[in-house]
Amino acid sequence: MYYLAALVYGVICYYVPHYNDGKPLVIWKVLANVFYVNDFIPGTINYLPPGGWSVGVEMIFYMCLPFLFSKIKGIKAATTWFAASAVGSIILKLLIRYILIRLSINYQKPESWFLYFWFPNQFPVFFLGIILFYALQKYVVKSVITTYALFAVSTILLISISYFMPVIDPHNILPEHIIVAMFFTINIFLLAQHNIKIFNNRFTRYLGEISFSLYLIHFLVIYVLADYFPLPANPYLSFCTLLGLTIVAGGVISKITYNNIELKGIKLGNKFIHKNAIISKAKYAIFNPGESNKFRDA
Repeated sequence: MYYLAALVYGVICYYVPHYNDGKPLVIWKVLANVFYVNDFIPGTINYLPPGGWSVGVEMIFYMCLPFLFSKIKGIKAATTWFAASAVGSIILKLLIRYILIRLSINYQKPESWFLYFWFPNQFPVFFLGIILFYALQKYVVKSVITTYALFAVSTILLISISYFMPVIDPHNILPEHIIVAMFFTINIFLLAQHNIKIFNNRFTRYLGEISFSLYLIHFLVIYVLADYFPLPANPYLSFCTLLGLTIVAGGVISKITYNNIELKGIKLGNKFIHKNAIISKAKYAIFNPGESNKFRDA
C-alpha cells in the first residue's frame, strides 16, 4: 500500500506540481522514501508519499526489534530503555540545535523540521508500546469507577499540559510528542481494563482497521476537497466540514484499498514468513538432531 501511494502521489505531483508546493518532482527524494532512508536525509524525510516520515521511522524500529527482544524481558527493562532513549533524544536535540545556531542556521526553519520527525527523536515513543504490553500482562484495575476516574484525570492533564506547554516550556526543550504519547499509553491501558464506549465502539474500531490506508489517502482527499469543494468561510465550520468529508470519502476509499491491497499483502507476507519459518526449523533440525522433537510439539 505504501509503495502504491508513493507511485500515485509521484504521478500526481509530476503532472500537477500544485500538489507538490508548485515545485517539480524530484525522483531521488521519492526513492529515498521508498527505500526508507528518508529518515536521515534532510529535505526527503516527509517528501512523497506525504506522511512517509512515520513509515520510515517504523521500518527502522522494526530493524531494531531483534536486538531489543534480546535485551528487554520485562516492564522494568522497557522503562529503563524508555527513560534512557528519552533523555538521549533531548540531549541530541539540544546538541544539534547548538551546532545549527553556531553555524547561523535557524533550527526552526522548515528545512530543519527533520530533527523532530527523524528516528532518534521518535524512538522513545516505541518503548511506551513495549511498556504497555508488559503492563497489560502484569496489572489489572478491577474497579470500573476507578478506571473511569483515572481516565478522566489523565485526559484533563493531557489537555491542560498541551494547552499550557508554550508557557511551561517556551524554549521547546521538553519532547511534547513523548509527553502526549505517555498519556495515550495510560489511557489505552485503562481502556483495556474496562470499555469506554465513546472511545471503543464499532466506528472507532473500523477507523483503526483501515487506519494505515486512511493515513496515506487522507492527504490527497484533503487536497482535492480543499480545491474543488465549496467550504464555509468560517474557519471552524470549514475545519469541521473538511474533517467530516475526509473521514467519509477517505473511509470509503480506504476500505476498498484495505480489502484489495492491504489484506492481500498481509496474506502474502504471512505465507512468506511461514515458508521461511518451516525452512529455518528444518535447517535447525538437521544441524541439531537431538532437539528436533521440540519442533514437532510446536
